[in-house]
Amino acid sequence: MATLAALAILGGCGQDAPEDYSQQTRDNFLIACTAPLEDSRLDVQICQCVFDKAQVRMPYERFASFDQSLIDNPEAVVPAELVDLIAECVVEEAEL
Repeated sequence: MATLAALAILGGCGQDAPEDYSQQTRDNFLIACTAPLEDSRLDVQICQCVFDKAQVRMPYERFASFDQSLIDNPEAVVPAELVDLIAECVVEEAEL
């Protein structure tokens, strides 16, 4: 799940990166989040959940700064704020 955490944020990168949450941001996030996983239904649901929660709880600028930090250093520690969202989604989607 650490890989999910590290790759989940890579959503807004690119030459024409959006300046706010958009369909492009969501699509990029879901591609980056699910690509390294075995693309099971649960993984896709968790990735969608994380994005949806981030969009509601986190200003886009913060999301984008996490993104840039992980682009600059893929080994960077995933911020606790994002780890909390991932944990919530794992519990919700796995019905634990």
